Amino acid sequence: MALILDLRSDWWRAVTRFAELLYDSLADNLVFIIALPDDLLTFYDSNVLVVVDRLDRDVSLKVADAALRVNEQYKSTISYIVTTREDGETIEKFRRLAYLPEDWSDYDEAIGKFREILTDLLNGNLVEVLHLPRKQFLYDSNVLVVVDRLDRDVSLKVADAALRVNEQYKSTISYIVTTREDGETIEKFRKTGKADEGG
Repeated sequence: MALILDLRSDWWRAVTRFAELLYDSLADNLVFIIALPDDLLTFYDSNVLVVVDRLDRDVSLKVADAALRVNEQYKSTISYIVTTREDGETIEKFRRLAYLPEDWSDYDEAIGKFREILTDLLNGNLVEVLHLPRKQFLYDSNVLVVVDRLDRDVSLKVADAALRVNEQYKSTISYIVTTREDGETIEKFRKTGKADEGG
């Protein structure tokens, strides 16, 4: 696997220094780290995943110390999660975000097209579509689709709409479908990055 770091970037210099400090303090207990493309893109409010063999209080303190030292030195901010290699779900989600496209210039157009297709496919069942600003994610998703009735047919139609948009645009639609009764998720989407909304 190729590794290309833009060392003119403050973010990648910060990540490189973070990795060095982690290796110095954790040695063979450090399995790998996954850094997202920039410090603005986050997963559960984090932009670096630290994967270790054994996780305990001492390890957590060493990672915290490394992040603190890096954040004092660079403009970019390291915000991390620590987990073990057994946490396959978190690792896979971080991997997917790390390989997201760098070009999000057509994000607004992609969201508009997604909303247009959903309106057509779901008819009156579509309540609203909430989307986060480009490169922001919540629960591994950047779009929340709210419907009145949710069943397998609705789920398949939303999946079809996302597939069609993702094939057409450089930006990526990663969605969650829920109903208007799911107030907690809707409110979190509204608050995260002050989600834009439309119906």
